[in-house]
Amino acid sequence: MKAVMLMLLCAGPFLFTACPVRSKRNVDLPDPISNGRRVYLEKCAVCHGNEGQGIGEKFPPLAGNSWVNGAPERLVALTVDGLTGRQTIAGHEYSGVMPAWRDVITAPETADVLTYVRQAWGNHAPAVSFEFVLRISDRYAARRTFWSVAELKAIPPDQK
Repeated sequence: MKAVMLMLLCAGPFLFTACPVRSKRNVDLPDPISNGRRVYLEKCAVCHGNEGQGIGEKFPPLAGNSWVNGAPERLVALTVDGLTGRQTIAGHEYSGVMPAWRDVITAPETADVLTYVRQAWGNHAPAVSFEFVLRISDRYAARRTFWSVAELKAIPPDQK
């Protein structure tokens, strides 16, 4: 018992530094694209396909998608709080529901997955920072319903 106590006293300051703490605001991720791809394959590919090609008439492709390549605030808002209703992407109608990810993945994971999809499969949109995700998440923190397409389109694309 004394040996365990001595070990805890000596190692105490270092015990928690190696333990990853999941926080919506504080996660060190060394490679956003690799982490974004990992999150995408774990959480998003089931609906949007492994290569962002979409699935059937429910789930639209992310490759070449105007939501993905457009205003990042709209993309963050729909990812964090979800989307419902019919939408037209590249001339095709989709009717699936995008779930809200606010309480499922962290802000850094959201930033990484959005950066990944904005730069994968021929998309060339700029990266999204986790600080930006936090700002948008905080702006709409009181929201408790999915966004509609009309509501998202009403968000000015250049809010800071």
